[in-house]
This record gives sequence, structure tokens and C-alpha cells, in this order.
Amino acid sequence: TYIWDGKVTLSTKKIQAENEKGRFELSNFNCEYRLDFEKGEKALSVKAGIGADKIIGGPNQIKDDFVEIGINNIDADSFEEFMELYSQIMVSISDEMSEESGKDPKNVNKDMKKRFTALGLQMAGAYEKLLKQGLELQISGLKATLPQGRIQGNISLGLKKDMTMVQFIPLAVQPTLALDIFSLKSDFILPVELICENPKLLQPVFPGMMTGLFVKEGDDMIHQAETRKGKLFLNGQELRLP
Repeated sequence: TYIWDGKVTLSTKKIQAENEKGRFELSNFNCEYRLDFEKGEKALSVKAGIGADKIIGGPNQIKDDFVEIGINNIDADSFEEFMELYSQIMVSISDEMSEESGKDPKNVNKDMKKRFTALGLQMAGAYEKLLKQGLELQISGLKATLPQGRIQGNISLGLKKDMTMVQFIPLAVQPTLALDIFSLKSDFILPVELICENPKLLQPVFPGMMTGLFVKEGDDMIHQAETRKGKLFLNGQELRLP
């Protein structure tokens, strides 16, 4: 019922707006949403890509920008259970809001805040069921050209085993446990001019770091991180977690 396998694409040639504060222009904007369902594996992936040839906002200009954000290997049964509960709750809230119409807005606002807090707690169990081995958050193909230079990047963060919310708590005192839970791979390029050689990015800020989050190579700031064989590597050097 809640798995709609397919693709939605939105594109527009140009959007322009102008007022006394400046001009906004968006050229060749494209947005694509895609859901792929693997029936045999009972898993689905959701991806959204967005890009444009040019974005102008006042004095700022970005060219050839794109990014795709995806969640892969979602357990289909857990997803349907989550969506069913979410839909039921939202219908209930909608009905309550209709009943509250005409009442003091301050009281209605208080009631809605309490309701949404309860909603978060109610949904916690459904969120937890999605935390299955293989679940992966992915940002890929990030790129943009700024006056200061180019930006490129990718990151993927995956679960190596089924988890519960409670099992994440020990990470606060034992960060090394993250290597048993997560797989990570990331790479980014930023122009030096954009971040002005920020020392917090170029120098180690935690014990065990051999480099900063980025290293300088010519006019670029380079970042690479990867988990391998139970270890975390940052810019080619092992990062020893406490």
C-alpha cells in the first residue's frame, strides 16, 4: 500500500525574481525522486537528486550544482509498518485540529505541541524497526562551482548490524564501539578561499588524529575518510578513537 515503485521528475527552464534588495535567478533546474523496490530481497531504496545550471542570489552565483541524497536497503516490511502508523497519527492530528478550530489559538498551539511530543515517542518504536543491517544513508555526486572554486563530495554511512535505540547509548563513553556498528566512506574537495584555511579544519582537534579533517593540496582542501577492518582512516592516517 505504501510502496510506490517509480520515479517523479520536475524540471523548469528558468525562474526569476527581483526587488529592491537584488535579483534571484534559477536556470535549468531539475529535481528527481525515485523509489526502487526489490521484491525478492524485500528491500527498497529512496533517492532524491537536485541540480541546476546556475543559481544567482544577489551578488552570489553558483554554477553546475548537483547533489543526490538516498537511503538504501530499507526493510520493506518495517517501512510499511512505519508509514501506516505515521498515516494513522497524522489523520488523528488533522481531525483534532478541525475540532480545535475556533478556539483560542494559544491553547490550540499548546495542545498541538504536546501532541507532537507524544507523536515522537509513539513513532520511536517504528523508527527502531528500520535500523536493520545494511541500511545506508548516502550523499553522492555533490558538486558546485563557486567564484572561489569547485566543491565536490560523497559520503556513505551504513549499519553493519541490526540496532536498537538503547544500543547507541554506550557510544557516548566508548566511541570505539562505532567501528563495530557503522561503515563509513567519505571524500570532499573544497576551495581554500572559501574557508580561509580555518585551523579547526586543518589541525587535529581530538586525541588520536594525525591530520585535521582536511589537508591542503594547492588551492584545494581535501578530505577522505574510510572504515577498514575495524579501523578508521582519515586522510590516509589511522584515527585512533579513545
